[in-house]
Amino acid sequence: MIITPGQINRFVEFYHQVAHMLQAGIPLPKVIETLRNATGSRGFRKALTIIRAELQQGGSLEGALAQTGRWLPRFDIALLTAGEKSGRLDECAIILSDYYRERYVMARDVIRRVAYPVFIVFFAVMLFPPSSLVALIKEGDLAGFILPKLKFAAVTGGIVLLLLWLGQSRRSDWWRSIWELLLHRIPVLGKARRALALARLSLALDALLNAGINIMTAWELAADASGSAALKRAAARARNDMEGGATPGEAITATRAFPETFVTMYCSGEVSGRLDEALEYLRKNYLYESQRRFKTLAFWVPMIIYLGIIMVLGYFIVTFWLGYFDNMLNAF
Repeated sequence: MIITPGQINRFVEFYHQVAHMLQAGIPLPKVIETLRNATGSRGFRKALTIIRAELQQGGSLEGALAQTGRWLPRFDIALLTAGEKSGRLDECAIILSDYYRERYVMARDVIRRVAYPVFIVFFAVMLFPPSSLVALIKEGDLAGFILPKLKFAAVTGGIVLLLLWLGQSRRSDWWRSIWELLLHRIPVLGKARRALALARLSLALDALLNAGINIMTAWELAADASGSAALKRAAARARNDMEGGATPGEAITATRAFPETFVTMYCSGEVSGRLDEALEYLRKNYLYESQRRFKTLAFWVPMIIYLGIIMVLGYFIVTFWLGYFDNMLNAF
C-alpha cells in the first residue's frame, strides 16, 4: 500500500478525536462506534466495525486490533496496547496524533519541494524534441507529437508506481535495502533521506518510551517506523547485544550504523537521565538537515534541467541555421 499525506492526516484526525472523547469521559466502545459512524473511509469503517464488535463482547483492545489485520502498523498497536494496560490510552492517542502530524508535515514538505522539479521535467518532455513541435506547427502532425509523449508518460508512470509499491510493501525488505543503497550513493539526495530516517526514528523512539514501551521493543519498532532497512537491521543487531547485557547506548555504538552525533547525544541523554530531551534535539536536528538538503536538491535540479534545455535548444538552433545557410550556398 502506498501511504499518501492525505492518509497520514486521516490518522492524525482519528487519534486526536479518540483522545478528545476519552478525556471527556466517553467509554471506549462508544468512542469507536461514534468514529465508525462518522468516517467516510471504507478501510476505517471496516476496521472499526471489527473493533466495536470485539469490545461489545467484552474483549480487549489488544485482541480487537489483532483481528483488523494490517490496518495499523506494529508501532501503533504497541502504543495503544501499552496505553490500555497502563490506563493511559488517551495520552497514547495524543502521542500517536502528534507523531502522525509530524510525519504529515515531513511528507508534505518533501512533496512540495520536489513538485517544481517534476513539473520542469514534464515541461522538458513535452517540449522536446523541437523537431516534432515544428512538425506539429507546420504540418499539423498532432499524432506524431502526442503519441510518443503519451507512451513515455505511461512507461515512466508505471515504473514510478512500481518502485513506490516495492519500496513501501511490507514484503520487500530485500528490495528496499537495495533501493536504499542505490539512493544513498546519489549526492545530496542520499544524505537527505538518511537524515529524514534518523529524524523519524528519534520521533518514534521518544513516543514509544513516553508510552512505557520496553526499551528493546521500542528500538525495534522505532527502527521499523524510520523507513530505513539499514537502521532496521542495525536495531535488530543492537537488540541482540541488549539481551546480552549491553546498554542501548553501547549496543547502537557497536553497530556502527549511526552517525557520531546521534550516538554521542543518545549516550549522553541515557547517562544523564534526559533521554527524552536528547531525542527531541536529535529529531529537530536531523529534520532540519533533511529539509535543508531537500531544499538544495529542489534548487539545483531545476537549474540543471534549465541548462540542459538551453544546451539542446542551442544545438537545434545552430543546426537549423547551419542547414539554412548551407542550402542558400548550394543554391548559388
